Amino acid sequence: MGAAQTPSIVEHAYLLTAAEVLSYIRAGDLTVEQYAQALLDRIAERDSQVQAWAYLDPNRVLEQARALDAVPREQRGPLHGMPIGVKDVIYTQGRWAAVIPENFAISAVQ
Repeated sequence: MGAAQTPSIVEHAYLLTAAEVLSYIRAGDLTVEQYAQALLDRIAERDSQVQAWAYLDPNRVLEQARALDAVPREQRGPLHGMPIGVKDVIYTQGRWAAVIPENFAISAVQ
């Protein structure tokens, strides 16, 4: 069964566990791009209340997802297609990091 034939998986992909997502991707029932889009849709729906993302580039996410879908199955690793969020205080190449106040550790302990 292909991804186009499983609308309920795609529609509710943001509710799946990591193990379920990886299983569906391996089986060809869900593409990395479909999963990424489902997550981006959910973020767009909820982030104004949750405010979890300091920086998110949906176009880059989808570009990377399409690139992952293009990788031949035999070359994919065990976590192929599983997204991660990187906290804004962690330095990553090509991205800014939040500034942590010098006295943060002291004030957090007090």
